[in-house]
Amino acid sequence: MQTLSGSLLGTLKSLVFATPSNGYLTVTTGSGVALYVTTNGARTWRLRLRMGAYPYESLYATSQRVYVITGTCSGMGVCRNQHLLSAPPSGTPWTSRTLPFASVMSGMGLAAYGNNVWIEQAQTAVTVFFHSTNGGRTFRQWKNSSLFNTGSCFMTASSVRQIWARCTTGMNAIYLSSSDGARHWRVIDTHGLVSNTGGGYFDPVSTRLAFIDLGADAPAPKDDLLRLAPSGISTPVGRLGCAIVDGLDFISAQRGLAACQRNGLTASAELLVTSNQGKTWQRYYGRPR
Repeated sequence: MQTLSGSLLGTLKSLVFATPSNGYLTVTTGSGVALYVTTNGARTWRLRLRMGAYPYESLYATSQRVYVITGTCSGMGVCRNQHLLSAPPSGTPWTSRTLPFASVMSGMGLAAYGNNVWIEQAQTAVTVFFHSTNGGRTFRQWKNSSLFNTGSCFMTASSVRQIWARCTTGMNAIYLSSSDGARHWRVIDTHGLVSNTGGGYFDPVSTRLAFIDLGADAPAPKDDLLRLAPSGISTPVGRLGCAIVDGLDFISAQRGLAACQRNGLTASAELLVTSNQGKTWQRYYGRPR
């Protein structure tokens, strides 16, 4: 493994890899938000897009294309002039299309699979989903897929039909599954436990599998890690025991990593690993040199 260094000055907002070679990171700087792209597995990064001083930005990458939503937002979370930007995996050239949605909103989610693009728009009392089959050139609204919540949804498209979503509801979150391309949604059963937006973590793995960790909201000794199916049925499988889960990533149904803060303090952070579907976890120290 090679240790890399460079001059990416600023605060890292997001890091997404669509393939082992193609990755995208956004950085907040004094002049706005910058998007960097790698096409060689993070060995080198190139600046491919600069956004305004206070833009709304939501990034989603697939193996065929990378998408970004931009807009001008006020300090109260009201955004206008939304555009959908898209580019090939290299991050250039960019195509910009004006989104034909309401100019005032409190949140917007984005997901893509091939030429299919889904955008979620939080309105006053409901969330509405829009779907494009041509890379964002035109959209249809799914009027029967509205969900009552007060914030934005973070979506993952595992196929043209299967989409997972985590939606904020004030200070808490609900989890959802759609098996028909966002037309209809099922609320995922979390066994009576409510996930706080600051403590839990949602990790869709495939079209048939996702994991939820409920963080500090699952009282000991109950399992706080749930395995769930597209039907919305979930099964407790193990306990991480983290006050805050900073990251959860299963590379298969068996193996996964978790970034865990035991008591909510950064000094208590540790990296955990499982090889038995999350039933048990142990501290991960990495491979010896």
